[in-house]
Amino acid sequence: MSVIISFPGSDTEDPQEYPFECVSKAEVEPYLGSGKILQWRFDRRAGALIGEGVRKIADVGPCQGGSRPLSPFVWQGDFSLISTAIADPAINFADILDDLESDSTTVRREARSLLYQEGMKAIPPMLERLKERKDSYRVRLGVAVALTEYMREHKSERREIAKLIDDQSLEVLCQMAGDEDRTVRVFASEFLYDLGDPRAVKIALELIRTASENGKYNLILVIHGAYPDLKEADRAALALSFNGLRSDVGPRTQELIDKVLGSGS
Repeated sequence: MSVIISFPGSDTEDPQEYPFECVSKAEVEPYLGSGKILQWRFDRRAGALIGEGVRKIADVGPCQGGSRPLSPFVWQGDFSLISTAIADPAINFADILDDLESDSTTVRREARSLLYQEGMKAIPPMLERLKERKDSYRVRLGVAVALTEYMREHKSERREIAKLIDDQSLEVLCQMAGDEDRTVRVFASEFLYDLGDPRAVKIALELIRTASENGKYNLILVIHGAYPDLKEADRAALALSFNGLRSDVGPRTQELIDKVLGSGS
């Protein structure tokens, strides 16, 4: 199942959304018809759903291994207009992209799903909107989720997808991989890892200098995805850059650096 937790934001904080795309149905089934109350805790700092005691149910973000959940149970909403939009061959991407910034969680999620379902032809308009509205949290999140969901099931098309991403868009996506918001960071870095575009390496190395510790980790994850396609000279240069980073990162990130440098054989 998927579960979405939303916070409306305030005068000093953007609204935030935490999609958990990989919650096992087994977490709910024992409670159905039992008369028991299902109680979960949301650990916002860790981006995790917690069950009884300290047992983790799920991490924020997509499923690992390319699995995809069923559509979430929705308590309210008329989906007739959404069904019409899916069937319409002349789909209006501008309207769907506007819906990424809707105040309705349901409308935002359905907009992301429509973009994912439209596939490659949705990527250029998504990226254009992202460049125009990169300061919008909801646009960053919506585009990151739609791209990641599409890539999960179309990894064999990664080179064709990379051709649709211009340098400016790639830079914005890399910035999102180091975003302060955990959810944006998780989705963007997974997409870029699977994309494996060598162009992202130079961008990520520049961004690492000013990124948080979590941002550094995710940006190195982006580099990890591109490492197999790097030329030997670029790998050697990367090793030197990583050696200079080691004193500025924690043990977890140092371990990832070692994993990257050992992944070329």
